[in-house]
Amino acid sequence: PGRRPRPTPDRLDNPALVAAIRSGDPFATGVLRSVLPYLASAIISVFTSIGIRRYILMGGFALAVGPRYVQLLTEELERLGCFGLDSDGIRRMVTLGAPDDDHGLIGAGRLLAARGAGLGAVPAV
Repeated sequence: PGRRPRPTPDRLDNPALVAAIRSGDPFATGVLRSVLPYLASAIISVFTSIGIRRYILMGGFALAVGPRYVQLLTEELERLGCFGLDSDGIRRMVTLGAPDDDHGLIGAGRLLAARGAGLGAVPAV
């Protein structure tokens, strides 16, 4: 067989990792799978303690990987198990957010609206 190209670690960055995961590269997908148990454990802890059933993924990396990120995360959630939820229930828990930077502003606006803050001064927390 031909010679394998020499590795160039300095060229491995988030865009390269995202492209590799999206194209189905087994090594890159394995790297992502190796870190998803931590996020899945956090989601399961929140779900188990207070019953939150909707998780919207935000951020450049998750959004760049896209639906494959959700698929891999929900597979990990299924592997670990969410008390009382079947596979369909687990898959419905996780979705991707909009590809913008408005999440924090929308959340802050909804919080202020829910607390009844009008157009006047924002009360101190």
